Amino acid sequence: MTKEAETMVKDAGIPMKFDTITIPETITEIGEHAFYNSKLKFKSVRLPSNLSKIGGFAFCEKSKLERVEMSDGCPHLKSIGAAAFTQTSIEEFHSSSCTSLDNGVFENCQKQGRAVVVNAVCASPAGIVR
Repeated sequence: MTKEAETMVKDAGIPMKFDTITIPETITEIGEHAFYNSKLKFKSVRLPSNLSKIGGFAFCEKSKLERVEMSDGCPHLKSIGAAAFTQTSIEEFHSSSCTSLDNGVFENCQKQGRAVVVNAVCASPAGIVR
């Protein structure tokens, strides 16, 4: 587990219930590598409505991660870094506010042969899904 993720869990009191991790509403950015290859196991993550950025590799290699829930649609989410959800099991991702998706955000992100569905306004669409 990265130091950032460990600090988040300990200091912010992130509740873990029924395979879901909920990021507290006080968090506005998820840093690079925050949960990358961590020991935390969860199938779903609930993002706070105030979230504006998801850093590169934030959830990379969380192979059990299937669903991203967005509080109130995460209207402030503007940027998702490179490979943020690479090698997860996410099947769908919906954002109407995100304007910047870096390369490989959903690379190798398939479950049972179904590709990820990306519903986002995107300034740089090349290389998002491979």
